[in-house]
Amino acid sequence: MADRYWRRGPLEISGRWRDGGYPVGPLVPGGVGEIFGLASIFWKMAALMGLSGGLTTFRMKESQPRRRREPPVGERRSDWGRDR
Repeated sequence: MADRYWRRGPLEISGRWRDGGYPVGPLVPGGVGEIFGLASIFWKMAALMGLSGGLTTFRMKESQPRRRREPPVGERRSDWGRDR
């Protein structure tokens, strides 16, 4: 487990980012919906969520690779499970 002093910094930043999203989250789509219409905000939010999921899929690393039951995509089975 990480030291509590090391964890404090990232947790504060993510907490502030999350808390700042609560008031901004409904206001931005509401404003865009007022200007461009409801159908456009639906598709814009769908695209934003798809982009977010795509970035997460390709940019994030597995935090606990030893718990995986299947080898990661692109790795051969013979290489999987060895300590490197």
